Amino acid sequence: MKKFYFLFIVLTTLVFTVNAQSWMVYDASVLPSATGGGGDTIDFTNVSDNSPGAEMIQEILADHEIPDNKVFQYFHPDGKTTFRHDFNGTYIDSSFTIVARLKGCGDIVSFDRVMDIRWDNGNADTRNELRIYYEGRVKLEKTGLSVNIDFDVNDWHIYRIQVMGDSAAVFVDENTEHLIAGTTTSSTTSQSLRFGDGSDDAIGGFVDWIVLDTSGAYTPADMPLPGYLTGLAGEKPVVWQVYDADVLPDASEFDMEPSNVAGTDQHTNTIIADPDSAGNNLLELISPEADPGKFMWKYNLPADVGDSITLVARMKGASDTYDRTMEFDFQNSGFRERLYIKNDTTYELKQSGQKDDLPGDPQEWHIYRITKDVDSVVFYFDENPVPVAAVNTAEPTSESYFRFGDGNGSSTLGALVDWISWTTSGIFAPGDVGLPPSDPKSSDATLANLSPDLGTLVPDFHPDSISYSLELPQGSASVTFAATPSYPLAQVSGDGEFTGIPGTAVIAVTAETGHIIRYSVEVTIAPSDDATLSALTTSIGNLDPPFISSTTSYSLELSAGTPSVVLTATANDPDATVTGDGEITGLPKVATITVTAPAGNDLDYTVDITLSSSALTDHQSEAMVISPNPANNKVKIELTGDASNISIYNVSGSHIKTIQTKDNIVNLDVSSYEPGIYFIKVSGNSVSSVSKLIIE
Repeated sequence: MKKFYFLFIVLTTLVFTVNAQSWMVYDASVLPSATGGGGDTIDFTNVSDNSPGAEMIQEILADHEIPDNKVFQYFHPDGKTTFRHDFNGTYIDSSFTIVARLKGCGDIVSFDRVMDIRWDNGNADTRNELRIYYEGRVKLEKTGLSVNIDFDVNDWHIYRIQVMGDSAAVFVDENTEHLIAGTTTSSTTSQSLRFGDGSDDAIGGFVDWIVLDTSGAYTPADMPLPGYLTGLAGEKPVVWQVYDADVLPDASEFDMEPSNVAGTDQHTNTIIADPDSAGNNLLELISPEADPGKFMWKYNLPADVGDSITLVARMKGASDTYDRTMEFDFQNSGFRERLYIKNDTTYELKQSGQKDDLPGDPQEWHIYRITKDVDSVVFYFDENPVPVAAVNTAEPTSESYFRFGDGNGSSTLGALVDWISWTTSGIFAPGDVGLPPSDPKSSDATLANLSPDLGTLVPDFHPDSISYSLELPQGSASVTFAATPSYPLAQVSGDGEFTGIPGTAVIAVTAETGHIIRYSVEVTIAPSDDATLSALTTSIGNLDPPFISSTTSYSLELSAGTPSVVLTATANDPDATVTGDGEITGLPKVATITVTAPAGNDLDYTVDITLSSSALTDHQSEAMVISPNPANNKVKIELTGDASNISIYNVSGSHIKTIQTKDNIVNLDVSSYEPGIYFIKVSGNSVSSVSKLIIE
């Protein structure tokens, strides 16, 4: 349950007492489904929009900022589910007040919004919904109004919704000026309050508490929140510091320094890979010589801290061949105490003289928690709330630091340190306050890097961008993706070789919490850049040189008077386009045939078409005289020998007509002939001759 701060003042205002008692509360000490109602608890056991996704996470967590507090974690990247409280006629008119303390999870890639809060105001026949977006805005959904915000939704904030019939106003952090207000026309007869994800969008955030007052619509100035709620102004959060052993302590953000050093070549500090947990690192601290070897890491406490410190560490002994696993030395607030973790499975609080057996073998992984408040020191083992020892130390000190390592030159020491966390916000026993986020499982499911072995991702990779395209060269059958998670313990699937081209490669990252982010890459093959021809033919004559795909310039000589020629071009790539071929008229000329590849590049083939310069007399033979030639209507053929047969052929050699005659002069009607070249053949007993006729 929440931490309650009661201040009873006998002569308090009666009105405030009555109003304060009208608040109903969900305090996140249990899941919404376990609330059950009763008393002043909001009953959220009913569920609406009940299509939960496979990746939905609902969990009650210890608040790592406020002692004894719990928060509700709600991550829902797919599907939809809302938790519903039915008013059941508990509100008299159509006015009520909803207040919630919420924060985002920081994952702007996986989630669209922090939370949705919806109210169905059946007494006013209206409904509306507050949506809090990670992109930095809030929206009253059914009014269509939204406003950009200048605060970080990933921090804790208090959202107050004042509902008055069809209108609503939203106040943030109890500011007396509303952030947004509007009127809805969306109707309903239901009477309920819901929160969660009712829209199939991705919702992810934390709930500290939700309170409801159905006695009226109250601004922060009208009615203050009840004082027992956490996170109100003046309450100091717990701030944890964490050394996670990714680097040596003196290279960390805390600037720890070597201390109590003797025998400089008789100790080692090394960052090693955790053999039990892929991607995790450990600090291996070894002091193998008893005399004079010793070494400690010291953290100087800030000058403005109070008298209290809580330190929690996860570690194990490096080997039972050493005398000790670890020594902690606390010197602050005027008193000193040292804790020895010995490999004979005992411990010793040196200054107070307390010695006893450890509850477990120090050669195994354990969590050690030590609290110190002035001269009072308490030692806990593996987060058991029952302390192993509680002592008071009398040894004075004027220093202000803690340190860990081997501070005793007469013994040997070896430890593997996973992490050390501390806070000067107070003394906290196990369960009083959650450990910092680095200790519970991480929800980080982003990638630090995604790269293909072929091509380039578009856009450039960024952990917050999840959709990409990738174009591969022609002929590519596969591509290999290398993916590195941002958090070393997150699991990656779908990387490596991808062969489903064209298609979508999906690289999924699963965080320790089970939260999943999917990065998609639409993989395509680059369009062909082949702009060559596989064939180029002509209806008359022959290309010079003969066609080959790599040759782009040709010549073609046709007979004088040829009116046209057909060039037929075939592209090598069936998806390429060809222009400029077909019938070529207006000879002589240079014909240009352009091939455009699917990739957009093009290539020109040219054919220089010329006509023979033969004189008109070349068209005649001694056996006949044709006039006029060229002709377009009538032709006279004068035979000079004993020819009696006249045959007419077109340029392709096809027979057109045969004339039998005994006359020396034949008149031929050619008005119906197509323009072009024709051949006139005359023959007889002693003659056979061919002449050319041009029809225009």
